[in-house]
Amino acid sequence: NHPDIALYDFKLQSMEIERKLKIEGLKPVLNVNYNALNEPVGMDFTQGMDISNYKWGLEFSIPLFLREQRGDLKLTKLKIRDTELDRGQKVLEVKNKIVQYYNQQYNLKDQVELYTKAVANYAGLLDGERKKFSIGESSLFLVNSREINLIQARITLVQLMTKYQISLAGGQWAIGVLNN
Repeated sequence: NHPDIALYDFKLQSMEIERKLKIEGLKPVLNVNYNALNEPVGMDFTQGMDISNYKWGLEFSIPLFLREQRGDLKLTKLKIRDTELDRGQKVLEVKNKIVQYYNQQYNLKDQVELYTKAVANYAGLLDGERKKFSIGESSLFLVNSREINLIQARITLVQLMTKYQISLAGGQWAIGVLNN
């Protein structure tokens, strides 16, 4: 359902119609003609209508050399094949991009979980250091050091969460679900 792949599908459908048109160019042409030689006079249209009062004709034509038609047909078939190959390449590109975003999401999710635990651990260390400071067994330098580590871990966690959300949006875009 990816829009780029659907575009190739529509292009292939139109090229298939063009191919059928080129095949029609290879067929002979048969035309049957008839014309009335005189027009009926009066109110009765059936009067004066006789089969001998018509001019009949038959026209049959076929090109002696079908080089141009065969060349056009081969060119159209080559264009169709080229478009099919382009479509196949686009399908592979889309699949690879989807797999890339999936792997990125998987790794980032693990990192977010890891840093969530790290932030909780740094918060626990900071609380412990504050308790030790309130008792008098620690210094303000150690409390500030623990606080800096906690702030840095939170910043890293927010950055990882942002990258994860960007990866989710990129994955939806690669699938073709997200517009712009």
